[in-house]
Amino acid sequence: MQEVQKLQPNSLDDWLPLTASRNGNTFSTVFHIVSSGIGIQALFLPVGFATLGWTWGIICLLTAFAWQIYTIWLLVHLAEPVPGTRYSRYMQVAKAAFGPKLAKSLCVFPVWYLSGGTCIMLIITAGADLETLYKIMCGGIATCEAKSLPGVVWCLLFICIAIVVSQLLPNLNSVLKFSKTGTVTAVVYVTLLWALTIRKGHNLVLEIQGTLPSSKFNPSSQKMWRAVKISYMTIGMCSFPLALTGYWAYGNKVTAKEGLLSVFSQVHGHDTSRGAMGSIYLLQIINCLCQFQIYAMPAFDSLEFRYIFKKQQQCPRRVRAAYRFFFTGLISLLSVAFPFFPSLAPFMGGLTLPFKFSYPCLMYNLIKKPDQSGTLWWLNLGLGCFGIILSVMLVVATFWNLVTKGVHANFFSP
Repeated sequence: MQEVQKLQPNSLDDWLPLTASRNGNTFSTVFHIVSSGIGIQALFLPVGFATLGWTWGIICLLTAFAWQIYTIWLLVHLAEPVPGTRYSRYMQVAKAAFGPKLAKSLCVFPVWYLSGGTCIMLIITAGADLETLYKIMCGGIATCEAKSLPGVVWCLLFICIAIVVSQLLPNLNSVLKFSKTGTVTAVVYVTLLWALTIRKGHNLVLEIQGTLPSSKFNPSSQKMWRAVKISYMTIGMCSFPLALTGYWAYGNKVTAKEGLLSVFSQVHGHDTSRGAMGSIYLLQIINCLCQFQIYAMPAFDSLEFRYIFKKQQQCPRRVRAAYRFFFTGLISLLSVAFPFFPSLAPFMGGLTLPFKFSYPCLMYNLIKKPDQSGTLWWLNLGLGCFGIILSVMLVVATFWNLVTKGVHANFFSP
């Protein structure tokens, strides 16, 4: 199979962005995971409590967190299922488990959505944050705020910066400096946000593991799992207080459209210093820029793979630049044309939920083949089936919500 890497030095993987450098370590992996794991999605955690209440909200949050860590453990150990074979991409594991045709039908859309869709969300969020930061710095001066640029221009400004940065990062390991920055900014602004609130009242696991060296006696799974434990301890320490304090302080005010930061600005913006408010927005903008580089890398990798597989040679710099301009330009057009995309996120999330919670369980049973009379086999089968059922229920519920409440389709008007 063309995607399976046989741990030979001269393979296609040596030329692809995700695996060109395998000099990573536990330290670098922690930064990649935390940077991609904490971000704008954390600001919407209180939404679940508004629907479920305290008891069921906490139970569901803890269950989802534990389920996610378990599926990550499965993926980490599926990266090298047998000696001499290594998978560095989710699609490779899916093809080994389900077969090429079924794997493509199940995983192509989630892979591209979780890469491109996340980048679109980051562009829309960062564009709005840039505009808000400008108004905060104006300090309420009418003439200053009147000169604010249109929303489209703020999005394009962020896009231009993201394009320039992406051209300087040939592979995933080269993103380490940005992962460090993204981790620091995410932890700081999330902590600052919930601290101020109290005062006031799986998709990249295998790709990140692909940056680690591996040998027969020291497989990459050991370092990766160590990094996962450290990373998710950090993510939990940031996310849980944010979810709890956000719901405690604002209740039902935090919605799928209005994240915690927007609600905080509305409620406490008048009695919070411009420096504090500006710092939070600036940190989130920097975090969006850093996350963009990580989430865009699988798309860059997929585009370059087609060239390398066809030409059987390394992708020239000009071709790589063209591919990255193409991808960034495409998602830029989509983000400006469909600024209401975040309103569709719950529906799209329901479609991709099995990708994160179900498929790893089923793939582990198909590849590792644990004893069918054992607990592990039945646990994976049960979780896999339950995740698919949950996905169907979520898709139906969110679709019905869109039909009954509608969507404010503000095309080309961020």
